[in-house]
Amino acid sequence: MHLAASSFAGTREEQLCVLGGLLLWGCIAWLFTARAARKTNVVANNLAAPLLDDDAPKHAVRSRVRLAARQAAYYIMAVYYATCFLIYAVRLLRSRGEKQARLYRAAADVLRALAWILAARADAQECRSSPARPSAAAFVFVAFSALAALRETRISPEKFHLSAPSLWALCVHAVLLVVTRTGDTATLRLRPLSPEEKAIELHEIVGFTWLRGLFDRKAVLKDENLAVEDLPRQVEGDLVAATWPRLQALLEKYPEARAGAPGRSRTLALFNVLCRLCWPQFVAAGVCRLFYIVTGYAQPLGLYLILRRFGTDDAFGWAAVGLLFGGPLLNATADALQMFLQRRVATRCRGAIMVLIYDKARRVDMAAASLQPAAGRTGKPESGGGGRVGEVVGLMSADVQNALTAIAYFHWVWGPIIQLVITLCALFWLVHVAAVGALIVIFLNTAINKSIFGKLAKASKEFLVARNFRLELVTEMLQGSRIVKMLGYEQGIFDAIKGRREKELGKLAKILRLQVAVSTTINATPPIMGVATFVAMSWLLGKPIDAATGFTTLTLLENLRFVLMQAPSAATFIITGYVSLQRVEAFLDAPEVDAKPSSDGVKRGEVRVDGADFRWGGAADAVSATAGPDAPLLPAGDPNARGLTLRGVDLRVAPGTLTLVVGVTGGGKSSLLAALLGEIRRVRGRVAVGGSTAYCPQQAWCQNASLKENITFGNDTKDDARCAYPRVYYYARAA
Repeated sequence: MHLAASSFAGTREEQLCVLGGLLLWGCIAWLFTARAARKTNVVANNLAAPLLDDDAPKHAVRSRVRLAARQAAYYIMAVYYATCFLIYAVRLLRSRGEKQARLYRAAADVLRALAWILAARADAQECRSSPARPSAAAFVFVAFSALAALRETRISPEKFHLSAPSLWALCVHAVLLVVTRTGDTATLRLRPLSPEEKAIELHEIVGFTWLRGLFDRKAVLKDENLAVEDLPRQVEGDLVAATWPRLQALLEKYPEARAGAPGRSRTLALFNVLCRLCWPQFVAAGVCRLFYIVTGYAQPLGLYLILRRFGTDDAFGWAAVGLLFGGPLLNATADALQMFLQRRVATRCRGAIMVLIYDKARRVDMAAASLQPAAGRTGKPESGGGGRVGEVVGLMSADVQNALTAIAYFHWVWGPIIQLVITLCALFWLVHVAAVGALIVIFLNTAINKSIFGKLAKASKEFLVARNFRLELVTEMLQGSRIVKMLGYEQGIFDAIKGRREKELGKLAKILRLQVAVSTTINATPPIMGVATFVAMSWLLGKPIDAATGFTTLTLLENLRFVLMQAPSAATFIITGYVSLQRVEAFLDAPEVDAKPSSDGVKRGEVRVDGADFRWGGAADAVSATAGPDAPLLPAGDPNARGLTLRGVDLRVAPGTLTLVVGVTGGGKSSLLAALLGEIRRVRGRVAVGGSTAYCPQQAWCQNASLKENITFGNDTKDDARCAYPRVYYYARAA
């Protein structure tokens, strides 16, 4: 039974051929109309640009998701009709009768395939022509194509079922009818668009064609290196100015990421905040990973169809050949997009979390050099959350990168689990009960790897502690290299660094041995699974193994081999990132110095200290940093306040006076200046400084620049700086 339709042509195949021709003609007209409208709008915008205000938004930012999703649906329908054309063409060549009907049907399919390809191009041209909502041309095209698809649909129980391709084609038409009515929106902004933001079509996003300008520039430069100005403009969302405010807002929205006692729950909450920082890219990377997993089974499916259907139904056999070539192409495309999105997630999180660490380093008590770890953590003193320069260097150079790698490769964790489940289901469908042999091998492999991964987590934590211990000594040596040279401490320092380096290499060797053990078990698992499956099928069950079952099973297990090879890397990334994120948390929990002294009650340039006691960082500060503002600042075992650095300080400095502080070495002169700057903790008393302060340390510091730039400090365009340079130069020569 066929759906009723007006007989404007002869048979149903002839009607479909006419409808296909009308669709193709309409798409051609739509494409040329959209191109003409785009040229007209470009000319109008160029004429109106001089009349616009300089501060008025001029650049339209369009959504890259909606158009790319529509184009993906267009191309899917084009591939569907191209496959139908291939099937009917093979049947036409093999059949002896009904050649005319099949010829019309093949022609209708190829016309509709071309129409869908042109519709994708016309839709893109229309979106580029105007930032407003596009016309109803896309909706009309999809509706007309749906009528043609409805005309070819058979609704009898013998011909129409849930697995019928025509049913899925109608579902795609229905979804597109809704999507095309939503239209596209564009926002205007002042900042010019980056090449990536201009790439809104599917082939531009998937093929990374927006990088072509960079490659062309390198071809012009030849052997010269690219300069900063040669790089493409960044996407606005990648800038730290956009990611840092979002991180602050997320930390306020999810206070459990920073509040409460340190532990696994708080670390996971911080991990969740970092993932939410760029959740669209994070979710898109997960979708690409899922698509990568699904397309990985195109080859085994195509191989099974070829071995089962080739010769009995050549049409489906030739369609399955397309899976052997199209599956790996789609698989590689999804993998490339996933890697790109993962790196984007890492880039955005990196900028925001480094600002978070720098903001903490600006307020951290740098004197807390030998603090124990923050409350709730265990470990050696060198692994604590103190504010040493060496620890900050280690956080910036390694720990942040480890944490962000864990975030970027998070989808590598659940991917192997899904692929393992799909592979086992496919094996049970192919060999039935014999797949129990492969299941037993997987259970044994899981039990072995669980023990190895536990040891790997412990070894990774020990390695990070040893590396941080070495970096601290190297940083201290570089900072005090002059003193080391003058006192002849080179050999002793080098021996100490060598000893710490040997301990670090010992921890690294342990990690590498565990990784070798994991890789060995992972690589050996698929072959053992295949042997166990075939032995169970042929020896225990007594069933023969045909070509389709054997080759398909081996292909499935070979795909699983590459998946399981990625599992150790993903596990290592997650374990190391978790440990590094805990180290970042320990630094963020480090005690802070007091706020800058207030200027209430004093004149500009006046300094007043009344009955103040000060102390450098110590164990009491570590307690107060986590116990709250009401915790005692003096340890209970020091009732006479002997741990104080300065006691009973009273100071008055009038505005406009020159004050000298004279005393013996270690008498507290530098500590007093640090107290006025707020760099040392105030236990009691009051400190007030009127106006701004400047501090010139004993250690000279110069920029790697000219003498003039060191004097003007980058402000040579200002009048006061231009006047100061000749005076400083004159007095320097006179001296």
